[in-house]
Amino acid sequence: MQILTESKIDAETLSMEQFEIFANQSPALQDESLRMFAEYGAERLRIVLPDPPPQHRPRPLRKRAAGQMTEGAGDGSNKKPRHNADGAAARRSDGVPEIGVQGDPDIRHNTTDGDEEEDDEGEDEDEEVDGGENEAQDEEEEAEPTLWYPATLFRKPTDTARSKPDPFSLVILNQPLGHFTALQRLWDNAETHIAADGGANCLYEAGPAKGKHVFDNLQTIIGDLDSLRDDVRSYFSSPPRHANIIHNPDQYSTDFTKAVEHIRAAFPSRNIVTLGGLGGRVDQGLSQLHHLYMFQKDPHYAEGRVYLVSEESITFLLKSGRHRIGVRDGGEEEVFGKHVGIIPVGTSSRISTKGLEWDVENWKTEFGGQMSTSNHVLPETEVVEVKTTRDVLFTIAVRQLD
Repeated sequence: MQILTESKIDAETLSMEQFEIFANQSPALQDESLRMFAEYGAERLRIVLPDPPPQHRPRPLRKRAAGQMTEGAGDGSNKKPRHNADGAAARRSDGVPEIGVQGDPDIRHNTTDGDEEEDDEGEDEDEEVDGGENEAQDEEEEAEPTLWYPATLFRKPTDTARSKPDPFSLVILNQPLGHFTALQRLWDNAETHIAADGGANCLYEAGPAKGKHVFDNLQTIIGDLDSLRDDVRSYFSSPPRHANIIHNPDQYSTDFTKAVEHIRAAFPSRNIVTLGGLGGRVDQGLSQLHHLYMFQKDPHYAEGRVYLVSEESITFLLKSGRHRIGVRDGGEEEVFGKHVGIIPVGTSSRISTKGLEWDVENWKTEFGGQMSTSNHVLPETEVVEVKTTRDVLFTIAVRQLD
């Protein structure tokens, strides 16, 4: 007779003889098993057997990390977890967030009956996140971290004591531009300057319309040009200004996409900083985050890195692996504020952090689950470390610069 090794037995499918043979695999449980069979007959029984030989050892149920973060973790405080009600070389960055834990901690238990079915259903879901992680764990530990220094993007051009940031192209999107000092510094540090369609209107209003001609070296205006005003077109294309105006009527790509593709055609691996992508309509903001993710498929950023800068923050994509993000620029000026967020994109991820007020270890984050938002960079932190199993967005507050 075939030996039954399943840990869950439907007693009514077995004869007494079959069940007795099965129980004999575990003599210590024989009497109890027979008693249960006689008493519950047709009910489903859960029989705990000794561990089989290693080569036949069934995979144990996974235990999900609780990820319960408390304010003041590590200082002996008893504060309750913070909840989120709404739920190539070198690399650079800076910032601070507080971790919001949405919902109760989710810990997998060895359960029976209905709970057991939930475990079975959830195991495949966990496999999607955890599958392959064990195999890649050693490789990830040995791999060099990706380095980020986003604060250098905002360096004063007059600061000759320190090197300029890595070469980047600046894209201006169609959204009102505030924080003029940050805009001016990005403009002065950029190698090339491109306006995506109506972004030229915003640039004109921030500069020439106010008697400031610092943006007259705009090189390109690109898009379907349905938003570009005639007076703005005339201004930037008339001598001594020589902006190249490119009409791309493709209705299946955004002006943002057209600008990025135009840059990459000329500079395949150059970093791109985009100004004005966040802070307006929610659907447009989500579209920019979507494109930020889609523009960086290569795990090593072979096509360059893309940054989204708004009036209050800078956001960029961390590919799976280890990252070290510089949040201080080594000077007297503090570029970044304390608030930081780490947001999953595409799928759930497990993250570990160092340098934040609410650090986490192997913490599962996903939409509909737990998310790390409004975390804080510690005052003494110079580098934030992040390890992630999947791509995540890293966002940090930008101070109002003088």
